[in-house]
Amino acid sequence: MNFEIPSEHPYANQPELWDCTIQPPPLADLDDPHRLSRSHLQKIELGKSSGSCKVAFVTRLHRSTVLQEFWCASYEESQVYLNLAAHPDTVNFKEQLTRIDYVDDSGKDRHTIMDAHLLLRNSEEVLVSVKYDEKARRPSYLEEIRKIAEQCSTEIADRIVVASRYHFHPVYRECARLIHLARRGWDEVDHTRKRRRSAK
Repeated sequence: MNFEIPSEHPYANQPELWDCTIQPPPLADLDDPHRLSRSHLQKIELGKSSGSCKVAFVTRLHRSTVLQEFWCASYEESQVYLNLAAHPDTVNFKEQLTRIDYVDDSGKDRHTIMDAHLLLRNSEEVLVSVKYDEKARRPSYLEEIRKIAEQCSTEIADRIVVASRYHFHPVYRECARLIHLARRGWDEVDHTRKRRRSAK
């Protein structure tokens, strides 16, 4: 860690989070709170998948942090991201960031890019494979992911999980939608008050 953690950041008292592969999101610019932080993928257009989303998922991961853009290769991905981003233990995540090299059952060298790399509040890093519900519950696919996870160094991530939108309860999914609607807004009075306090 070679930078100063902003004292007003909601995770300022957890320095271990700033040493992870992904750091907490930066604070929003109080002079331009709706400025968008683009996805690290910097895609001009979405992928070739027939189910590709036509828009990116945009939200704040904390009510005081920057508005972030996440590219979604499918509707399933967008729904999983929406629910992960609303979870109180999620500090930040990046999409299609992490590559895992592994050897398959036939002895061939393979690699896969995980759909999401999460940083949790307890500083755990979790890789997420997003699949439609039938495949996400298919024993053969879960076994494939288990074997990949066995070959994944703990320096890359602490664990790998598989998720579809249906892994989240319908009530939670609706709450997540409302959370993101609220976070996209900006309480100018509240944040001006915080800026004045931090300047003292």
